[in-house]
Amino acid sequence: VLAAILGSTSLGVGLAQSTLGAGGRTAATVLAALADAHAAVAALASLAERGSIGAPALADGVLLAIATNALSRTVIAFAVGGPAFAARVGS
Repeated sequence: VLAAILGSTSLGVGLAQSTLGAGGRTAATVLAALADAHAAVAALASLAERGSIGAPALADGVLLAIATNALSRTVIAFAVGGPAFAARVGS
C-alpha cells in the first residue's frame, strides 16, 4: 500500500510538473501533502534527482508539504476534538 501511495504521488507530481510547470508541481504537492507529507517529499526528491527541479525548488516544496500536512492535521484535530486537542496536535 505504501509503495502504491508513493508511486502514484510521484507520478502525479511529476506529471503536473511536466504539463503545468512550477504551478502544477506546487498544486500537486499541496494536494498530496493534505494526506501524506512523506509521499509529497519523496516525489519532489525524485524530481530533484532527475534534475527536473533545483535545490531551491526542492527546499520550497518540502517546506510547503510539511506545512500543508501540519495545517491539515490541525484542522482535522480541531473539528474532531476541539481547540484543546488542535493545540496539542498543532504544536
